[in-house]
Amino acid sequence: MGDACARSVVAAVALVFGAGACDLAEAVAGHTRRSVAVTPDLSLHRLGRELWLHESWSRVAGSRRSRNGLVVVGNDAVILVDVPREAEATTALADWIEGELGLPIRLAVITHATGEPTGGTAVLAAREIASIGCDETVLRQASEGGPLPSRSFAKEELLTLDDETIELFFPGPANRPDGVVVYLRRAKLLFCGDLVRPLEADTLGSTRDADLSSWPTALRFVRGRFSFAERVVPGHGDPGGPELIEHTLALIGSRTG
Repeated sequence: MGDACARSVVAAVALVFGAGACDLAEAVAGHTRRSVAVTPDLSLHRLGRELWLHESWSRVAGSRRSRNGLVVVGNDAVILVDVPREAEATTALADWIEGELGLPIRLAVITHATGEPTGGTAVLAAREIASIGCDETVLRQASEGGPLPSRSFAKEELLTLDDETIELFFPGPANRPDGVVVYLRRAKLLFCGDLVRPLEADTLGSTRDADLSSWPTALRFVRGRFSFAERVVPGHGDPGGPELIEHTLALIGSRTG
């Protein structure tokens, strides 16, 4: 049963029997599925009734690396937070959303420049899917030759999808010059990308583009601004809670002394 049909089952049961019957309806409709392997290089993991984490893999510097993003599901459309690095995985993701969820992609949030003229962001352009990024991302993407977001913002932007408010915020240079964080107010979920490291990481990873002096400031700014966040999603690895911010601060402290 596809998710579009499943949502209809849940809505019908709730209408007849009340919202308290939704848990049973979800079980009947297959909403207890937690993960879906779409291809060997793309999986989706359910974070909530209308929220998925998309996890993709690609070869980077000779090793296979994962990359996280979000699928925020509304009644009539979907908003993506980041896309896979590779065009094939992004195509598979878009096809899964349109086929399984039965919804169009309204917008893709690009949290940082990729510099990949034929990667995932190129798929967005080819499919005429609108995208948004901060001004710094537009500048970097233009200099690196990648497709540009459809529109941009300077520091912050608010998006809405039904009853979910999505806050985009650029905290300043950190792990890279242009990283944007995304906060889902209703879900109390903060997507930090590579601004934070997963708990299993014992190093900062590549710091080629990092500003190690500003990174801690950006983290503390994000920690204070989004103090209600209960879940934090890194750019790679497992999601956690606010402890990912503290973990990253500790790693920076160990690196800089």
